[in-house]
Amino acid sequence: DIAKFALSILIVAIHTLFLPKILYPWLRIGVPLFFLISAYFLFSKINAAQTDEEKNAAVKKFCLRNLILYLFWFVCLLPATIFIRPWFQGGVLQGIGLFLKSLFFGSTFVASWFIMASVIATLLVFLGSKKLGNVALLIISAVIYALVCLRSSYFSLFDNAPFIQRCVQGYELIFGEPHLSFPAAFLWIVCGKCFADKTFRLDKTFAWVLCILSAILLYGEWWFVRYLNGSYSNDCYFFLAPLCIAVFALLESAPDLPIKDSLFLRNSSVIIYALHGTVAIAVNSAVQNFLGEPFQFFSFFITLAVCLGAAWLLLRLEKIPALKWLKYAH
Repeated sequence: DIAKFALSILIVAIHTLFLPKILYPWLRIGVPLFFLISAYFLFSKINAAQTDEEKNAAVKKFCLRNLILYLFWFVCLLPATIFIRPWFQGGVLQGIGLFLKSLFFGSTFVASWFIMASVIATLLVFLGSKKLGNVALLIISAVIYALVCLRSSYFSLFDNAPFIQRCVQGYELIFGEPHLSFPAAFLWIVCGKCFADKTFRLDKTFAWVLCILSAILLYGEWWFVRYLNGSYSNDCYFFLAPLCIAVFALLESAPDLPIKDSLFLRNSSVIIYALHGTVAIAVNSAVQNFLGEPFQFFSFFITLAVCLGAAWLLLRLEKIPALKWLKYAH
C-alpha cells in the first residue's frame, strides 16, 4: 500500500514535468512496478486456487474489476476527454475508428492505457501459461520488451531503414504505439507471475547490489539516448528491467509496516493514477500561462493536491449509502 501510493506520486511527477532532466529515468519505475504488483497478487491468488474453475474465476474478477474501474473514470472524465482527444475532427467514421483504437490499444482519458493493457496482457499471459512455462514466457516477453524499447528510445537508429519504418507504421496504424499499449506490459506481468511462482528468488544483498547498479546504468542509458536523439522523456529503457525486478524483490522481502491509513493509501493511489493525467493537462497549461516556464514545477504540487483532495472526498462520500457506487472509483 505504501509503495503503490509512492509510485502514484512518481507518475504524477512524470506528467507534470517535475524536474524532468534530473528525475525522469528513475521516475519511469512507476508504471512497471504497478504492473508487477498487480500481477504478483493476481497470480498468488491463482496459485492458491484449488481448481481450474477457481483460477478462471480469479482472472475473470481481475479483468471485470479493471473494466469497471475504466468505465467509471471514462464516464466521469468524458467531457474533458472529448476536449483533449481530437477523435472526430476528420469525420464520424474516422472518429469511431480512432476511439476504438484508443480504447483497446491506447488511452481514452489520459494515461488510461495502463488499465486496458493490464487486462489484455494478463489474459494473454494467463492463457499462455497453460501451454508454456515461466522460462519460455520470460524469453518471449523479454524479446517483446526489447522491441518496445527500440521503438520508444532508439527509433532514430532506423531513420534510414525504410522497410522497418513501414512495418512500424503499419503496426501502429492498427495497434498504436507499443510503448503505450499492452506490449509494454508483457514483461512486467510475466515477472510478477515469476515472483508469485517463486521462479525468481533474489537474495536481499544481491537485490540491493542489482538495484544500485541498475539505477546507475539506467541513468547512463538515459544520457546516451539523450545524446543519440535529444529525447529525455521516453517511456521504456533496457535497464528499467533489472532495476524494477530488484526494487520489487526488495519490496517483497521488506517487513510489514502496519500503519493506520494503509487503506486510504491503497485506494487513493488508484484514484490518483486515474485522475492525475486529466488534471495535469489543465494545471500544466494554467501554470505555464500565469507563472511562466521557470515555475512549471509548481504544477506537480497543485496536481497532486487536487488528486489527493478528490481521493479524500470520494472515499468519504462512498460511505454514504446512496453513494456506495463511488467505490468503483478505486
